[in-house]
Amino acid sequence: WCNKPITGEFVTIDMKPYHLDCYSNNVEGKCSICNQPLTDEYQVDVYGNKFCTSHSILDKCDNCGRLICNMLTNGGVTYKDGRHICNICYKKAIFKESEIKGLLFKVMDKLVFMGINLKKECVSIEAVNKTELKVIANMEKFNALEGFCYSGSAKYISGKLKKTLFTHKIYVLNGIPALSLEFIIAHELMHAWLAENTASKHPPDEIEGSCNYISYLYLLNSTDPEVKFYIKRMELNSDPVYGRGYLKIKKSFQSKPLSALLDFLKNS
Repeated sequence: WCNKPITGEFVTIDMKPYHLDCYSNNVEGKCSICNQPLTDEYQVDVYGNKFCTSHSILDKCDNCGRLICNMLTNGGVTYKDGRHICNICYKKAIFKESEIKGLLFKVMDKLVFMGINLKKECVSIEAVNKTELKVIANMEKFNALEGFCYSGSAKYISGKLKKTLFTHKIYVLNGIPALSLEFIIAHELMHAWLAENTASKHPPDEIEGSCNYISYLYLLNSTDPEVKFYIKRMELNSDPVYGRGYLKIKKSFQSKPLSALLDFLKNS
């Protein structure tokens, strides 16, 4: 490493010798938080940050999953609903209703282009905190909840035709970055599409897996550099419904046009 002669003790890695100091300071991995050599067991997050296992007691960002500390995130904030948000995410957090509504229409336009058609006048959106979201969804014990779609319908007669009018209210978490909101909105819009287009009941892993798969396809069209980390977190999600369900749908339909998945959901 330093190109100086080696005398005394040394370490050989991949057939290359290093002074002990050179190895410790330059070759051996160091903790991203305390900057000490990683000589014992350590962990790695999806962003490639390596850290001593002892640091895992730190709060994790409820949005991106990073450990909240000065070295990785320049600290963070705690919302009134108990969420911990790192300063990387907080700087990009969106609270304004007009901006959130703009994101809804942005996502809807992209989904329509993909073949998932919904009428804008039939979909509304509201940002709430985590406590409110759990109550609205009647899922107080599900801490990973990020969004919820309530769909209602009414039958009416237009001329000689009997029609069903659907309305959808999407709830999303407030105070998170635009990309996170778009991911959640895409997922919940797929729930809205399912309510309008499927009569049969699919198991939860197929429903949530399909909704997450739509979010995945949506992310593929984004130029945001954070996209790869969102996708990686999806791939590593071990939840049997949201994680493995997504991998199940992806494995079955990734090599096929999206219409194949939509037909499967409509007709099976």
